[in-house]
Amino acid sequence: MCIRDRYRRLPVLRGDELVGIVTSVDMLRYIIENDFSFDALDEDLAFVYKTDVYTIEKDLDVVEAIKLMKEKDIGGIIVVDKKRLEGIITERDVLEEIE
Repeated sequence: MCIRDRYRRLPVLRGDELVGIVTSVDMLRYIIENDFSFDALDEDLAFVYKTDVYTIEKDLDVVEAIKLMKEKDIGGIIVVDKKRLEGIITERDVLEEIE
């Protein structure tokens, strides 16, 4: 799904709670580390995703998101409304807006 639909980052939820983020690079690395074994794909996603997720409130200016992405050297940031997932903004989104 990530590659086919061109998603490079997906939030990971447990119920309504944001618990992590998984990237296409994380998935590819996991597959390679497991010698391309299809059995590894049946494992829990907890082995793949990162729990260090940066978020920004949806009512903040996009400039704040850009500053945070630059400061943390990340390509995307999760957008929340009082801790409820609203979406994600990426460097591609920013570039498409200024074109």
